[in-house]
Amino acid sequence: MKIHQNHIGTGNNTLGSGVEQVENAAELGRRIVDNLKTQLESVAMVREVRGKGLMIGIELTQACSPLVALAKDRGLLINVTAEKVIRLLPALTMSDEESDNMVNLLSQLIKEYAAQ
Repeated sequence: MKIHQNHIGTGNNTLGSGVEQVENAAELGRRIVDNLKTQLESVAMVREVRGKGLMIGIELTQACSPLVALAKDRGLLINVTAEKVIRLLPALTMSDEESDNMVNLLSQLIKEYAAQ
């Protein structure tokens, strides 16, 4: 099947740009996961950092639901699932700079929480 990059309707969206967005999401997700792994490698409470595209999970060794409120107080929205997994679902349009800021902030929060 041959894919054509035609404009759909009156918008500027093309099939090509959709493919590029998916590729960008995969690349950005890898960047975020790699940066989180680097920043959190010395934190014993962190069991695993994993991701699929921009769906990212940080599994801790203990319950961490208080992190939701702490992150919100600093302007970061996160979710905790299964009591021990921080789930991130960043925007598809997030820039590298925004992702770096998110990783730095979240890493600091996790380190502070682990030190309690």
